[in-house]
Amino acid sequence: MYKFSFNSQPLSYEGFKNCIRYASAKFGLKLFDHPRSKFSARNFKNTALKKFIYILEAFDLNTFDNIPNGFRRMEEFCVFRDSIISGNSPILKLKFIDPRFTILAIISFDHELITYCNLVKKSSNSKKLSITDPFFSHLRVNDKEFYFTAVKFVLLSTVGGINCFKQVDTIIEAYTKAFCYDGNSDIFKVNIITNFVASIHQKFFENPNSKIYDSNQALIRLFKYSEVNAFNDIDVNTVSKKIKCFTLDPLICGVDVTLKKISYEYPGFFEVSNNRFVIKGSSDFNPLKHYCEFLTIKFYEDIFNRVETEGEFIFFLEDDIQSCLVDANNSNTLSSYFDSSLNNAHRLNLSVIANFDLTGHTYPIQVESSSVKSLRASSVDKNLLMKSSIADFCVLLVL
Repeated sequence: MYKFSFNSQPLSYEGFKNCIRYASAKFGLKLFDHPRSKFSARNFKNTALKKFIYILEAFDLNTFDNIPNGFRRMEEFCVFRDSIISGNSPILKLKFIDPRFTILAIISFDHELITYCNLVKKSSNSKKLSITDPFFSHLRVNDKEFYFTAVKFVLLSTVGGINCFKQVDTIIEAYTKAFCYDGNSDIFKVNIITNFVASIHQKFFENPNSKIYDSNQALIRLFKYSEVNAFNDIDVNTVSKKIKCFTLDPLICGVDVTLKKISYEYPGFFEVSNNRFVIKGSSDFNPLKHYCEFLTIKFYEDIFNRVETEGEFIFFLEDDIQSCLVDANNSNTLSSYFDSSLNNAHRLNLSVIANFDLTGHTYPIQVESSSVKSLRASSVDKNLLMKSSIADFCVLLVL
């Protein structure tokens, strides 16, 4: 059992700066235009913190009456405010791109997929995006995020073995539940969603130039010819699909370690009937699925092991595996762990692909290409890493 209690750490200088970011993003509270120029680690408690507490205490709670989910937002604000007033570090939520999505982009070196990673990251600002898909255009401005969720679902579930017919059924069911106001006919909805799914398949899986398809074929050759020792002592097929996670026991405010399954077979983006995800037999992308799951597990293992070994703080991975909870003092540290772990996955992947090419030869060529050499010299966070997307904070309600 790990010792832990919420809101018990004294607020640090770094934690205070994160709280200012949170208050600005979540509640529109502006303390300083340029925070770093107004206070320092030595004087923030005597100057900026006192001013911040005054602003929090004076904030009009009636503001939440006319906004979506206003009651919950008010609860979040009160917990956040009370933690700051007490001088303790509140618990924040760090949101990031689904690592399964990012790992797939790393493996395939698909520039289109990297672009989609960035679009997903910026989905809250979709007004500025230029997407010609009729399904995207059909959605209301405030509902555009559903499109990006559907893109992720199609990509990951295709690798996981779910066929396009089940994908269409799943998206239709989720769409109908989410947007009951849509008065268009069922035929219209089926057609626009079917065409959307087909376009994603064509772009990423069926196109002759698809990098995901090429990566899968290269992995098939790699698994077939065992004398190509790309994985060294790693047996991808025997790696556990479960990761260790910290979990809270609210009755005693203690922390234990539990296991969470990571899979591409059921992405978990939509709340729909479970029978839609029954998979019979292996999919065409089974080698890619096993390899993606292997790297994703390694990604999370690195983060957990580092946090557990150093023992400085605890974080809680949420069920969507796209967000986690950590105190404000250590959110930057955890963010850096995510960056480091994904770069490790990037380097591990490069050590594998260096043993074969992606040009479609019958037998994998064990020559490191110039593109691999270039990638080896670069850091993956230049393209799609999580550091730039961890900017959306949400305070954890006290249990």
